[in-house]
Amino acid sequence: MTFLTKKMIIRLLMCTILGVVLAIGCNSGGGGNGDIITPPEDDPAQSENRILNGVRENTVPVGLSVFALGVPNKFPLEDNQQIDSIGFKVVARAVRRIATNEVFTFPETPDPEQVFETLKFFIDNGHQITHQIHILNGPGMRRATDWFVNEAAGRRLYDEEFIDLLYASNDFRIKVLNKFAEVVRHAKRLESIGVDVYICPELEDNHSVGDSGSFGILLDFLRAAGWTNPDGSLRRDKVIRNGGSVGRIQGIRYEKHPHNRQEFEHAVNSLRPGDFINTDGASFSFHDEDYPSPVIPEEDIRYMIKKSEEKNIIFYFWRAELQGYKYVGNGHHQIHPAYRDRYYILDNPKDVIGMLLRIPGSEVQVAE
Repeated sequence: MTFLTKKMIIRLLMCTILGVVLAIGCNSGGGGNGDIITPPEDDPAQSENRILNGVRENTVPVGLSVFALGVPNKFPLEDNQQIDSIGFKVVARAVRRIATNEVFTFPETPDPEQVFETLKFFIDNGHQITHQIHILNGPGMRRATDWFVNEAAGRRLYDEEFIDLLYASNDFRIKVLNKFAEVVRHAKRLESIGVDVYICPELEDNHSVGDSGSFGILLDFLRAAGWTNPDGSLRRDKVIRNGGSVGRIQGIRYEKHPHNRQEFEHAVNSLRPGDFINTDGASFSFHDEDYPSPVIPEEDIRYMIKKSEEKNIIFYFWRAELQGYKYVGNGHHQIHPAYRDRYYILDNPKDVIGMLLRIPGSEVQVAE
């Protein structure tokens, strides 16, 4: 696409409002407890599966939040990347329907090929994958540390300045649009192997409500980048907003980030079937850890997993150490050791498997 063509598209996008509203669909069936079933030996879900308890036949996707999934050689995908020799690939396979996510502009530049190969591994082994792609990093912009927008602007850029440039700079809009096009290509490649993909324009977005403001510009970018239906309209049922009033923008999914059980109750009752919850920003503690508030206790995460499934809400639970943070006391975590050079730990993998299977961690059996 030539520069002039891009420029014409951007100008057209900036002066038009999408007129097609798609009805939101439901990603999966009604919630249920799901039985733990040991598949027959010829079932692909049992292939190389070290979880001897079997696979829980959950009805709604659930999983650990893995924003750094694409970070090569560091994110603990494989067993040999873990001190206790149980990597993320083993843990995630506790359930049939796995929820995964990524931040495409994660602080440590990710490799989309690693994401593709990881999700293909799950698909090839009989699992169903719901995958969420966040393009921009709102928390990073609020600290002027988002590497992509800083490089695009040629300076440190805060969230409000990012919005200003979306309106004011055609050159900046083209750079952002190009990044959206890169994400759409990645998303379509994942769809080609059977992954159910959703795109969120920005992790914890900073934008005005509705689709006529700055968030509407990002929706226009998604459409221009090719995230469209056969008639050229935006695939709204495959778009997520991380904020705003649920349902304000018709036809798209919404995600909430509760940080305790009370906030979770409000979130799970305000969302619609097929929407998302991520405890992003609030770590959880295992039953044998002495973490004071505001860390979410394990029993509350177990409750959230069960309740979300009953409500048909896709659920991610967030562990600070798996995002490159370490606990420093008094309920607080800090990035370790540096913002763009993190150490990722999958703590207590048997306990995490137990949370996914809905059994005590002490009952989890993993082949050596």
